Amino acid sequence: MTRLRWISGGLLYLYTVLYLSRFDLTGDLGRLIEALSEPSVLMVFSFLGLYPLAYTLYVLRSPSIRHLRVKLALVLSFFLGAFALEWVMLKPLDETLSKPSFHRRIAAWTGLVLTLILFVYGVFFGQFEAYLEAFQTVAFVHIMTLDFVVLTLWTWTLKEPKGLMKWIPLVGLFKASG
Repeated sequence: MTRLRWISGGLLYLYTVLYLSRFDLTGDLGRLIEALSEPSVLMVFSFLGLYPLAYTLYVLRSPSIRHLRVKLALVLSFFLGAFALEWVMLKPLDETLSKPSFHRRIAAWTGLVLTLILFVYGVFFGQFEAYLEAFQTVAFVHIMTLDFVVLTLWTWTLKEPKGLMKWIPLVGLFKASG
């Protein structure tokens, strides 16, 4: 499974460099701010903040993941998404996980509730056509969507969660984290 993480992370890096080198970024920040008014874009954007929290809670349960570089990558993942998490995810994580502390369980349940609220908001109040337009016209939305896909794919390569929860992005990861 680590090989799948290597390949998907490498493809994300390569695609991002090639895409951004050919995309006109003039005015992209203004288009991003406008796109974030769309609930479905805001949902995915917010999920990219929740994924690092879920992965941090999950990875810190592993007794072998304790040194400073890993912790630095976890912090950077809140700003860089899969681009920073890849260095943590390349390590084999399928080992015995320690029981989460009370504070980690509270953080995991808070993340789970936020995920469900954002999902309802994005799906019921958002419009797929508006998201598709933002995907095609805003470089950041384009790359963040692919980042979301890669982070979701990596969830499916973890030992936990098990069963149906493994296939529900973010929800299963928060459940396994706390």
